[in-house]
Amino acid sequence: MSFCEACITGKLSRKPFKPVGETRSTRKLGLVHTDVCGPMHTESFGGKKYFVTFIDDYRRYCAVYFLKYKSEVLEKSEEFEALVTNQSGQCFSRI
Repeated sequence: MSFCEACITGKLSRKPFKPVGETRSTRKLGLVHTDVCGPMHTESFGGKKYFVTFIDDYRRYCAVYFLKYKSEVLEKSEEFEALVTNQSGQCFSRI
């Protein structure tokens, strides 16, 4: 009798997910989630097709930047870093 490895793996137990809303960071800007979305089928009035989000895990502070080109992400990342550093007085730690 042979066993399917995928079937055996699928029946193994795993640790449960963390509860929704549980904070993983212990300080402001300790963990920032980011995501880029696009291209959108319909452009905005300003010709933007993409957007990038930055979310501080500790405070749940969210910033959204609209982009014309995906290559603008680094520029907006630096803009976000300057904004939150000035607002909070804390350095933005990069991994």
